[in-house]
Amino acid sequence: MTIKRIIADNMSSALGQVRQTLGPEAMILSNRRVDDGVELMVSDQLPELTELADTHSLEGDLAQLRSEVAELKAMLASPALRASPKRARGTSTRRHRQLSRLGFSRAVIEQLFAPDPADLLDDMPSRLARLLPTVGKDLIATGGVFAFVGPTGSGKSTTIAKLAASYVLANGADDIALVTMDTFGVAAHEQLRAMSRILKIPLQVVDRQHSLERALHDLRHKSVVLVDTAGFSRNDPRLQQQMACINGLGKRAKTLLVIPANSPRLVVETAYKTYRAKHLAGCVISKLDDAINFAAVLSFCIEGSIPLAYTTDGQDVPEAFTVANSGVLVRRLLDTTRAAARQRVLKRQQSDHAVAEKP
Repeated sequence: MTIKRIIADNMSSALGQVRQTLGPEAMILSNRRVDDGVELMVSDQLPELTELADTHSLEGDLAQLRSEVAELKAMLASPALRASPKRARGTSTRRHRQLSRLGFSRAVIEQLFAPDPADLLDDMPSRLARLLPTVGKDLIATGGVFAFVGPTGSGKSTTIAKLAASYVLANGADDIALVTMDTFGVAAHEQLRAMSRILKIPLQVVDRQHSLERALHDLRHKSVVLVDTAGFSRNDPRLQQQMACINGLGKRAKTLLVIPANSPRLVVETAYKTYRAKHLAGCVISKLDDAINFAAVLSFCIEGSIPLAYTTDGQDVPEAFTVANSGVLVRRLLDTTRAAARQRVLKRQQSDHAVAEKP
């Protein structure tokens, strides 16, 4: 049995030396960080437990040792770590370009590649999911006052209708109420009024005669109050008044920013600046069914550490909403963009074939 000590700048280089020195069947006995990079103790065969204990003064049972060695062996055999450093850098560069084309910002891409570019090659979706913050629970179920803000047409009223219907189905209609501050959008107003009739829950309208404070006082015995707001342009003085009312509630109200999934980066940034509240509890990504690429929204949430609370997908009430799950969102983004790319290639091939068949 041969035991060697390998020191390299990083894990990729160290594993490359292992393969060159002892071959692909080499066993990694231990690894640790050192001043010069990483240190590996490797062998050309699996040592007996007694030998290992005598050589390195290690303790532990044989089953655990074999499990750890098998795991390290699998890592050594993976395509990412089998690649040369030059090949790994090339693959990382391609991934960098792909993420940039999708719509992820430079700051987010740098976070993804920060530990070691070679480690990312087989782990990009899971690492991206870990970066994406989520609330991780059904906020509405915890109770409180929730104000939904966002641009006109972002899906605030529809989101509220879905959440209200889901709550009533689970808990009954006694402890929930709706409030609308949107007396300017007839469609939104009527949608909530119709929903309050269907669900048999109260709806309070905020206007010049009835303040938000008054409405919440009247509903103080309700466990959940969902507040719809109007979408104004950034320079509209009514927007400032509306946000002042919401911010004036302090910690009594949690604010949720509703952003359509297909929003480009500039629209997301503008919406955040326009409707930013003091107590922003999270973001709702709406209209996922209309979006192929929603990387700009995910990227902005990662950069701003804005947790995702819910996603909405379709018009069905209450089924078409879910508590946000980072892994599911990342997989959906990659699946939809890949499918769209394949469709574009297919259409291009069909078009080229049609041109070639013309006399």
